[in-house]
Amino acid sequence: MGSIEFSNKYSPIHLITFEGVPTDEEFRDYLRGIDRIIAEKRPYAHVLDASRAGPTPASHRQMQTEWMKQNKLLIKAHCRGTAFVFASASLRFVLSAIFLVQPMPCPYLVTGSTPEAVSWCASQLRAAGVHVPTTWSAA
Repeated sequence: MGSIEFSNKYSPIHLITFEGVPTDEEFRDYLRGIDRIIAEKRPYAHVLDASRAGPTPASHRQMQTEWMKQNKLLIKAHCRGTAFVFASASLRFVLSAIFLVQPMPCPYLVTGSTPEAVSWCASQLRAAGVHVPTTWSAA
């Protein structure tokens, strides 16, 4: 079992935390959550923290691939950055290699640090003219 949690702790940055291995229905709920963010048609950035996630099932990879194909133009229009957080250096390397072959439709960062991911997303949003509070700590 696992979970996927959405947090607005760093609003306007969306922090999405994956733990364990979510069910297919939980993964569909995650995709619907991203749909709601995109539907606002405002610039956004998000941190996908998978530092405590289990192995990604093939069904989730397939759903994510299809969702990305269907939403590529909307992502490109509204997403100012996606930061991926993985505890494993080898997983970070593999994801970076995948993005060399299949580029993301938005700027991205692959890191092992949630604070670095939040800071990077904040800088991406600021560069796009979006107000990002400087009062919260990215810890």
